[in-house]
Amino acid sequence: MILSISEQAVNPDKNGVLPGYISARSAQIDTTTPRFAAVVDGDCRIDECIGGTQDANSCASDLDCPDGGMCAGVGLSSSSYADDKDGDGFVDLTIHFPVQGTGISFSTTEVCVEGAFESGVEFGATDNVNVK
Repeated sequence: MILSISEQAVNPDKNGVLPGYISARSAQIDTTTPRFAAVVDGDCRIDECIGGTQDANSCASDLDCPDGGMCAGVGLSSSSYADDKDGDGFVDLTIHFPVQGTGISFSTTEVCVEGAFESGVEFGATDNVNVK
C-alpha cells in the first residue's frame, strides 16, 4: 500500500481539495472508509480534537471538541476515481480530500490516510505534504 500526495503546495486557509492516490487494487478498497488528516507530532490525528482545550482527545464530530477545537479527519470528495495512476497494471484509487477539516496547518509536513478494504481489513499510510 502506497499513499502518494500531489507535490503541489496546499494552502490550509483556502477551500479546495488535496489530490493524491492510493496504490492498491482499488476495486478492493471500500471507498466509503478512507479518512484523511494531518500528522501532528508523529500521530495520525484522524478522529482527534485539534485546537481548543481538548487537543488530542477522541471525537466523532466538532461538537466533541470544546473551545473552538475541530475533529480532524475528512472523507473522500466526490471527484475521487479509480485508474492506473502509476502505470503498474493495477487499478489505483485517485483520491481528493477537502483540505478543510483535516487539521492541516502551515506547520504540517506529513498527512495520513486510514480506511478499509471491502474484506474489512484496515489500512493506513502517510506521505509528506508541501504547505504554503
